[in-house]
Amino acid sequence: MHSILEMLLKNLDKKAKQYKDSSLGCVFLMNNVHHIVQQIQRWELQGVIGEVWVQQKNVSVQQLASAYRRAAWSKVVHFRFLNVVTAYSDVTLSAGIQHFIT
Repeated sequence: MHSILEMLLKNLDKKAKQYKDSSLGCVFLMNNVHHIVQQIQRWELQGVIGEVWVQQKNVSVQQLASAYRRAAWSKVVHFRFLNVVTAYSDVTLSAGIQHFIT
């Protein structure tokens, strides 16, 4: 059973890497792993699969959620930073950054 699930997860991982946008790949993988874990719990297969495996996959879902947030928000922050850089002079930008840091 483990080998089938691991093959399924490897195939899902390969498909997730095909997305041009890494944040979409994270959402795809997170959704599918979460669904697998839910079905295992629904069918009460934790005894067969192993509670540790289920917990590890729950941790993976949380890690994928964090990776998604980083990937999605990094574009927003990068875009916002570019707008700030082009809108202000270097002196004004330096002063703004110093104000933000302190």
